[in-house]
Amino acid sequence: MAAQSKYLYLIALVPPQEILDDVLQIKNEFKMRYGASHALKLPGHITLQMPFWVKENNYILLKEHLDELTKKQYSFPVTLDGFDSFPPRVIFIKITPQDAIVQLQLALQDALPITLFEHPKQRQTEIHPHLTVATRDLQKNIFPQAWSDFKNREYQASFIAKDLILFRHTGKVWYKEAVFQFGN
Repeated sequence: MAAQSKYLYLIALVPPQEILDDVLQIKNEFKMRYGASHALKLPGHITLQMPFWVKENNYILLKEHLDELTKKQYSFPVTLDGFDSFPPRVIFIKITPQDAIVQLQLALQDALPITLFEHPKQRQTEIHPHLTVATRDLQKNIFPQAWSDFKNREYQASFIAKDLILFRHTGKVWYKEAVFQFGN
């Protein structure tokens, strides 16, 4: 009997293109100044569900649950305001307030049955909403300088979250698999 295929997914909010362009410019600055390019592997996004494996035969069920959730979801404002960090490697754009995103993430977890997850431990239980601009490959010895350069730097933008994105990993890159529009 052949092994069943499985795919790696990620669920996120994605800002509009003008903000994505800003974020890309900041990520490229991290690449040029500090040699940190890992954050460039995905467009700017706010993770609602960290990467998780789903068996191929559960994909339709995953889409159905996401569709059902988003039909009941209201659009809401998201404000990006300055920078923060998770030492010793992550620098991100702060989101304030975070309540609407946290509530959406909780609703998402309620909507996705644990049986969808190939590995139940991949189910995200809580989040600290943020938009990453430098991560994994930001060297620990370079982090203090990068953080010093960004901790007081200003960045402000806002948008209305109108959908969530299901990303799928090809084995090399992430791409938008599906967009789920909020119900109103």
